[in-house]
Amino acid sequence: MFEDRDLNLNKVYATTASNNFPSVSLLQKHGFHLDGRMREHYRIGEAWFDQLIFSLFKAEWDEFCRTGH
Repeated sequence: MFEDRDLNLNKVYATTASNNFPSVSLLQKHGFHLDGRMREHYRIGEAWFDQLIFSLFKAEWDEFCRTGH
C-alpha cells in the first residue's frame, strides 16, 4: 500500500456507506481507523445512510505488517 516511494505517502483514506458491512469489516481488519461520519450522506432506495471515513497512517501500516494487528 505504501510501497510507492515516489509518492512518499503518509496516509491513505477510504470512504464507504455505513450499511456496507463487508467494506467496514475489511477496512477494520487491515488496521484502518474510523475518522468521522457524514450523516445521511447516501440515499440508497428510500433509505439514507451515513458516509464513514477511515484512514491509515504509514507507521500504522508498517506496524500492522510487522505484527499482524
